[in-house]
Amino acid sequence: MKNFLSFFVITFLLSFSYSSFAQIVLPDYDNVCPDQEIEYTVQSSYYGDGQEFYVHNGVFIVADSLYQSTNDSTHIVMDITPNTNTFKVRWGNDGSLGGIYLNDNQSYECNIYNSYYSFLWSADTVVLTGPQSFYIEIKVYNADVNNTITNNSSNIVSVNEVKITSIPGSNDAIYRYRCDITGSDSGWVKFITSGPASQNCPSITSNVIRVDVSRKLHAPTLSFSGCLLCNDEDKTFSINSDPNAEDYTWSVSNGLKISVGENLYSTYTTSSTNVTIKAQTTTPGTETISVKSNGGNNYEDSDTQSAEIWHGKPNPDQIIYYNVGPNYPAQYEICIDFPNDGKALYDNSCASVLEYQWDALDWNIIQHPMDPFPAVNMQDVQITAPGYGYSIGDRVYFTIRARNRCGWGEWKYPKLELEAVNCNMYMMTVSPNPADSYINVSFADSELSTEEQSGESSINQIVSSKKVRKSKTGVMEEYLVQILDKNGTVRKSVHSKAMNLNIDTHDLEPGTYFLHLNWNNEVVKQQLIIQ
Repeated sequence: MKNFLSFFVITFLLSFSYSSFAQIVLPDYDNVCPDQEIEYTVQSSYYGDGQEFYVHNGVFIVADSLYQSTNDSTHIVMDITPNTNTFKVRWGNDGSLGGIYLNDNQSYECNIYNSYYSFLWSADTVVLTGPQSFYIEIKVYNADVNNTITNNSSNIVSVNEVKITSIPGSNDAIYRYRCDITGSDSGWVKFITSGPASQNCPSITSNVIRVDVSRKLHAPTLSFSGCLLCNDEDKTFSINSDPNAEDYTWSVSNGLKISVGENLYSTYTTSSTNVTIKAQTTTPGTETISVKSNGGNNYEDSDTQSAEIWHGKPNPDQIIYYNVGPNYPAQYEICIDFPNDGKALYDNSCASVLEYQWDALDWNIIQHPMDPFPAVNMQDVQITAPGYGYSIGDRVYFTIRARNRCGWGEWKYPKLELEAVNCNMYMMTVSPNPADSYINVSFADSELSTEEQSGESSINQIVSSKKVRKSKTGVMEEYLVQILDKNGTVRKSVHSKAMNLNIDTHDLEPGTYFLHLNWNNEVVKQQLIIQ
């Protein structure tokens, strides 16, 4: 009979005069109040054993003696007879709709008036140890209600409402609270909401919302000397001690090992605040050391703190040709009639490159005369064609390698391929720099002499030289020289066709300026110091 009854249509209806099922369950209600208790009568055609009832947004309040079996208060099983054909439901306030369901099949739904309640919207419930500020957000489903803090743990010294935000398109709202906590113990804050009576329903108060605040350890701070590790070296890594930490877990990437006595580990947990790291590969590259503080049962573990180091010699794949020739990388050309600039960069500062070595067969490559005392030798170079053997259109092949204290790395391949061209350029020089009362801008058809490039008599006068491509006619055309301050304001502006131009600077305040040469559809820029 139980299976037979499960196919029947039965519902407890809440409609008044307009409900077609008003005769099935009495009394009928379309609208109920939160916490209201209502008795429902099952229609005789649905009598039978083992009838299952469910309630949404409410609880059954039937005597236990009437249950065939007892489950939670939102699900009961009853034998329905003429003597046991009623039950009561206490409606809740978890939303605006409620319902009763028979055998997972039939349903009756009602509208719950005065449905205001709250729940935890978002909160910083995990807070770092020590004195901290954090925020809790409570969402209420009716902007007319009041949200109230009932109490909180003693280590939460203040809870202040800082903002009430309405939610577009609804009558809901979010309460936001700033909380201050001291010490390192966990804590809690409790809230309730209450609102006015409406629709003949009394005012009710929501269930207490408790926000538990757990504590989390701070991420340790890694310290070590330098970030380069050679194959034959050990390196010690240390962290600050955390009195709340139970221990610390260290881990390293594949090319490294943690050395403990005669044993090597990839991951190691210890109470020590320092470990020794060894290299385990001859392949150069970036490696990672990580560590976190473990909180045990009292605290959440800290975030993992990581550091990268470079292991071994420089890797040629990470050498970048920043500039080679007049227009690299826009054009792959090299001048055979004029000195060329060259510059290399390494894409990892931890590799600690000390110098570069360039190779282009018989081309002359020297430390750039404008940078005679470099931090990294041969990073900036001057490249000059040999006196014979190269013509316009020939291919010139460059390669480069780098050295750190671990040794020389491999040569970079494939080689950089450039086309030999006649650049037909002027060399622009600016002197003196720093300047006082004047500067001289000059243009030359040929390369600077050796004395001009590196002699002590001129090194303080000529700070830099810039290459400027000639016009198609080869005739010096009108150009514009502007001096701009650090704010981009033009302080001097001079038009000229002269190969040598003297500009008065005595009226400029001491400081850093920028000289812009506008000529032949290009702009050449040079920093200028006025003292």
